[in-house]
Amino acid sequence: MRVIAIALVTLFHIWRFIGSPTYPVGPFDLAAPLQKGAMGVTVFVFLSGFLCKFRTDSESAIEFIKRKLLRIIPAYYSALVIWNLLLSIGITEKRHGLWDNISHLLFVHNLTQETFYSISGVFWYIGLQIQLYLIFALLSRTILSSPSIALFVSILLCFCVNILAPESLSVLNRSVLSFAFPFILGLTLSNKKASLMYKLRNWPTFFLLGIITVGVSLLPSILPLGRLDSILNGLLVALACISLPDGRHLAGIQHVCGRLAMASYSIYLYNYVFYCFSPTSFGLPGLLLYTGIVFLFGVGAYFLIEWPLNDLIAKKFANRGGKFGRL
Repeated sequence: MRVIAIALVTLFHIWRFIGSPTYPVGPFDLAAPLQKGAMGVTVFVFLSGFLCKFRTDSESAIEFIKRKLLRIIPAYYSALVIWNLLLSIGITEKRHGLWDNISHLLFVHNLTQETFYSISGVFWYIGLQIQLYLIFALLSRTILSSPSIALFVSILLCFCVNILAPESLSVLNRSVLSFAFPFILGLTLSNKKASLMYKLRNWPTFFLLGIITVGVSLLPSILPLGRLDSILNGLLVALACISLPDGRHLAGIQHVCGRLAMASYSIYLYNYVFYCFSPTSFGLPGLLLYTGIVFLFGVGAYFLIEWPLNDLIAKKFANRGGKFGRL
């Protein structure tokens, strides 16, 4: 799911970079999945909620937040330094002033329109992620004790925000008000895994969800209100992944995707590194070239920055008897 999510987000950014090409075939557009690549964010949010429950039974809210911050901050703060250096030499015209950096350091940059896309256009999600974790830490017992009510409220908020707020108002339609729904849905499915999630895992359900997901992604937006279409597409992708049955075929998938999934955070942090180049290649060659550059740079940043920093922190916490886990 992580690999699919980072691939969708990256292809969306590259697709815009090379001129937003379209390839219409009847009622379908072969480039529509690239145009809808922002649904990868929904997959990330769903997965974050899905994984939250697995470590929270044995830790307090403060321990949960501390663990998440220690996992996110080292690579993120390092990326802030690198992006400020890249911006200083003029690779893009993104804002990177004092307040932009302070707001990013405090994870509140996605709360104002001026700082939402500053420094790097993908960093808004890091603020959203931290805010979702804070809400979960404070309200986890309420959400888990009344999942139906939590889902209903989150769906209502999502529809209201995306219907009332214009697409350009990112601080609302890309806020926790909009993305709490996929987060809580992922959390609810993980909490009900014995009775619900595993019932989805069968080949008929997988193929049905797969066909629906591909068909919807190839069509024009069917819910053209704010981020609703992106959220719908992302949830279809996530549910299709969950419905894949257990078996030997998963071993091959895990082998291919495992390492790349580990590097997905760094790939995301440096997703706009293609701005270091001029868009001289277009179409499929350009899509493959710049996507390859982003993935290679992100994987390199994982092995050179993220992995060593997290390993250092993990060893320090192990020596102190602390807990440290994956994002």
